[in-house]
Amino acid sequence: MLRQLAPVGVLLVVVAAIVGVAALRSRANQGRQAEVLLVQLEGLTQEQFAQVGQAVGQGAATPKLMAEVRRSRSEFDTTLASLRLVFPAEQTLSGLPHDVRDFRRSADATFAMVDVGEPSLAAAALEGDAAPSAHRVLDQLSRTADASGAEARRLDRGGEIGSLLVLLVSGLIVWLLLRQVGRARSRAHWAASQVSNHERFRSLVQNSSDVITVVDGSGTVLYQTPSVKQVFGYDADKLVGEKLQTILHPDDVEAVTAALSRPQGLGSERIECRVRHSDGRYRHVETALSDRLDDPRVRGMILNTRDITERKELEDQLAYQAFHDSLTGLANRALFRDRLEHALARMRRQQRPMAVLLLDIDSFKNVNDSLGHAFGDAFLQAVADRLRGLLRPSDTAARLGGDEFAILLEDLRRAGGATVVADRILEALRVPFLVQDKEVVAAASIGITIAESTSRDADDLLRNADVAMYTAKSRGRNRCELFKPSMHKAMLDRLDLEADLRRAVEREEFVLHYQPTVNLTTGCLSGMEALVRWNSHSRGMVPPGVFIPVAEDTGLIVPLGGWVLEQACRQAVIWDHEFDGHGPQTMSVNLSARQLQDDGLVFDVARILSTTGIDPHRVVLEITESAVMSDAEAMVARLHELKSLGVRLAIDDFGTGYSSMSYLCSFPIDILKIDRSFVHGVRREPQKTGIVRMIVELGRILHLQTIAEGIELNEELEELRALHCDLGQGFWFARPLGVEAASELLSNQAAARRRGEFALLPAAASAS
Repeated sequence: MLRQLAPVGVLLVVVAAIVGVAALRSRANQGRQAEVLLVQLEGLTQEQFAQVGQAVGQGAATPKLMAEVRRSRSEFDTTLASLRLVFPAEQTLSGLPHDVRDFRRSADATFAMVDVGEPSLAAAALEGDAAPSAHRVLDQLSRTADASGAEARRLDRGGEIGSLLVLLVSGLIVWLLLRQVGRARSRAHWAASQVSNHERFRSLVQNSSDVITVVDGSGTVLYQTPSVKQVFGYDADKLVGEKLQTILHPDDVEAVTAALSRPQGLGSERIECRVRHSDGRYRHVETALSDRLDDPRVRGMILNTRDITERKELEDQLAYQAFHDSLTGLANRALFRDRLEHALARMRRQQRPMAVLLLDIDSFKNVNDSLGHAFGDAFLQAVADRLRGLLRPSDTAARLGGDEFAILLEDLRRAGGATVVADRILEALRVPFLVQDKEVVAAASIGITIAESTSRDADDLLRNADVAMYTAKSRGRNRCELFKPSMHKAMLDRLDLEADLRRAVEREEFVLHYQPTVNLTTGCLSGMEALVRWNSHSRGMVPPGVFIPVAEDTGLIVPLGGWVLEQACRQAVIWDHEFDGHGPQTMSVNLSARQLQDDGLVFDVARILSTTGIDPHRVVLEITESAVMSDAEAMVARLHELKSLGVRLAIDDFGTGYSSMSYLCSFPIDILKIDRSFVHGVRREPQKTGIVRMIVELGRILHLQTIAEGIELNEELEELRALHCDLGQGFWFARPLGVEAASELLSNQAAARRRGEFALLPAAASAS
């Protein structure tokens, strides 16, 4: 029975052995599958590391490359998931996810550095972070694959002991075949990925926006990327075999040739040069040179060239803007000072004089205020263009700011040549400018300083020219002045006077004198004109001719003029009360051109009329003809605003300006004051007699009163009466009087009126 059962037992044993062998083979199979998956993971890890190296090598993480990175990572994750299904070796693979995350994080950081244009930092990150983390992943995969294979082999050996020799041999043969197939597949996959990476790198190089060139040590082109066509317009094939120097700027050939001859080792050198485009223009480029002469795969110098023309043009533009005036294109203060210092150094070596001219446009503020800043800018541009045409190429013209220009004249044959140039500039500026369809006549004040070998520095020259310019302004403008040492003292004196004048305005150190206006028909006092005097604590009584021009230039005339108007109106009200309404019929106050330009003038006059309580019709505001005609259109509007307050308006110094009849009719004026230059000698000089007669007749036609200024002789008085002039002023009647003397004069006038007498004022009785 045992024998009968023996076959069954053998069969069972065989079956059991077969089952056992099958079980062992099944487990061995799982080990082999795990090994294959692990080998695939090794290949994918190598591929990802190669992708990082590719990005660093080409200096850019292109979208196509990043898509390959994402595909490779996705395939890695899928393969790892499959490995866990067939080989759940938690302990063996427990550190793999952490190492994979480290590798991917370092790879992402390297890609980011490439994107921001930091190739050196990206290379450092590749070597320092990405490579070690990739090696850790590969080491763990390799160890696990070896362990899996060893386990499969152990199981196969166990199956050989409990199985038939055939099964053992067959199993061994099958195992060997499967192992060989797995390794062959891994090698094939790795080889395919290498070919793909090589083709991808070649495609990136061929289509890169940078121009990559390989040359030998002499500069002969060995290889050229097609991108040279897009950047420089040349066919890549035609450049191969040619000398690189043939398309370089002649001034850059020596530097590039020297760079090619210098050994670079494993490093690289960056140079900037100019490359001729196929259209003949030169482009600025930046080239990175890498020495690969000893590399058998290259045997040449690799030049990675990038077009930086736009960047260089921007740099040049910024440099130009830093040293040139943006409005006129002339040199600015910084560039002028630099050239002046260099010119001084040359002058000391060559012993040839040079000069600095400082030019300021007279009354430019009037142009800006009346025609607008846009017109003023266009006018300054026209002035700058005219200055360029008057100077030599070696001279420098600059705009220092506002309406102030500077001119540097070098290599003068004689010192007087600077004055000749200044006179030529003044003459050229007198020719009318056509700006925005308007004709504008310019005048300028020019200060000149001559630099000799003893001149100290640029600051001295600019200061001296500035002093000379202000001297020209103080002497009537529209002229040039050559600096003299005495001018510096005069300027210091003027600065002291200006400082004292500012303090005087704050302390109210001023007093008013009053000069009568007389009715030439009746001889009665008609009104008073208020004249300001400065009674300085330190200087004594300062004449108006000394401080009024300074007040005009500094703008102090605005608060000073307001004070004069208010005090005069208050005094008129006081006299009116003192003499029971028989005080001066009018109170005249002068308005300067600077006051007329002040936007707050009308408001200030209205406030003064209100606070003093004077009848506006008794207030006469006197304006010079030149002030009104400086900007006739704007002045018409300003005079109408003043007229609307009820005051009367007078044109002072009439006949000395250039009023046109059309403007004279449009001005809301009430009085014409005949300038003293026409009154003096009016009886003896027929021309003056005719001019005065014409002005009086003009006043009659326009229904304007006429006042003759500066009457000093009885014969002048008689002639003016014969010409039917209405009113008169002058020393023949009275000099300007203090408040007490003026009050005494008014008292005498009142007493004479009570006696029914005329009160023609003799000069001797009214002098004070």
